[in-house]
Amino acid sequence: MMFYVFPRSILYVAISLVCSNISKIITINSDYANSMRDLAEKDQMTGVYTKSKYLSMIDNDYKKERLIGVIFWDINYLKRINDTYGHEYGDKLILTVAQSIRQLDTDKDKTYRIGGDEFVMIMSGATEKNVLEKINKWISTTKNAEPIENIPISVSYGYSFGEGKDIDQIIHKADQMMYDNKRQHHEANREFLSS
Repeated sequence: MMFYVFPRSILYVAISLVCSNISKIITINSDYANSMRDLAEKDQMTGVYTKSKYLSMIDNDYKKERLIGVIFWDINYLKRINDTYGHEYGDKLILTVAQSIRQLDTDKDKTYRIGGDEFVMIMSGATEKNVLEKINKWISTTKNAEPIENIPISVSYGYSFGEGKDIDQIIHKADQMMYDNKRQHHEANREFLSS
């Protein structure tokens, strides 16, 4: 009996230890892979998704959605703020705007930083009403935001919506609306720009 049970028990313990170690190694490698994926997909400064993730989602996911909403944001006067107050204040402004947009993220609505001071949110399953509600919520949030060292938060935005298969046109329309909004804003504030 001793020659039969004892070796099998030792073998069982050894196999259990090996399996436990393999399981730990797999968990560590999985955690490492997830952290590397997050580093590749998330902008380190703002915590929103990167432009490469945005382009990948457009090519592989959003075109399959029945309805899509798109909102673009672009910070006004960032170059002037950087030149006048320094890049530290410009970075604080970018971070403040990113946080105001990130507060609106859900499982279906994701924010991407696609340029230095340009952000876009893609809303899966969104109607015009959903998009406008999101914008109004964002406007309320930014109205209550504290200026950074007396630097006002000024952001132009544009939006569009439609079927996922038309995402390229929807993105173009939202982007164009944002640039039109930015141009109007700059024309209305020529004194600030020339001072």
